[in-house]
Amino acid sequence: MLSFGSIALSIALAPVILSEPKIEPPTQPPSAYGPLVVEIVIKCPSTGEGIISYSRLDSKYCTPDQSCYSQLYQAKNKTCK
Repeated sequence: MLSFGSIALSIALAPVILSEPKIEPPTQPPSAYGPLVVEIVIKCPSTGEGIISYSRLDSKYCTPDQSCYSQLYQAKNKTCK
């Protein structure tokens, strides 16, 4: 008769078969993996210069007062007020 300890030991020693990890090549060239946030310096007619951040992850242009827009001209108009 097998004891509980020998059953547990035989289960623990049983080979575990795992599937091989699948490594997929990137779908875009390495140059497409650049920074996720890009800082853009813009020229404003009244104030001189301003900075807008572009998030590649969200596709949004954000102003220093943390308001974000989908179009560049909207963020530029807000920054150059």
